[in-house]
Amino acid sequence: MAWYGDSRRHSEAARKVARKRVTKRYVRTVTNVPDGDTFGINRSIQGSRRIRLANVNMPERNEPGGTAARNKLRRLVKEKKVSITPVGRSYDRLVAKVTQNRHNINKRMKRRK
Repeated sequence: MAWYGDSRRHSEAARKVARKRVTKRYVRTVTNVPDGDTFGINRSIQGSRRIRLANVNMPERNEPGGTAARNKLRRLVKEKKVSITPVGRSYDRLVAKVTQNRHNINKRMKRRK
């Protein structure tokens, strides 16, 4: 007698579906860039209008290299439409992976030049 239903396989498949996170992507226009890893957007996402780049830690404006970092981020995103995928929160900012025209802004900001 063959038994075709394996409850272990079924429950494993259900766990895989439950583990899969639904990530929502938002498209917004960047309005301001206060430093090298944070920018402002035109409409809020989850109650925040400030976005911090995930896994990017750039110097603050008053630290060495801070102005260069801010100017680099400005060149990449200022007044452009970006795609924002939230990954968490930090202080009053949404932490996110950001792309602009298929370019990963997070990775570009990590590069030296």
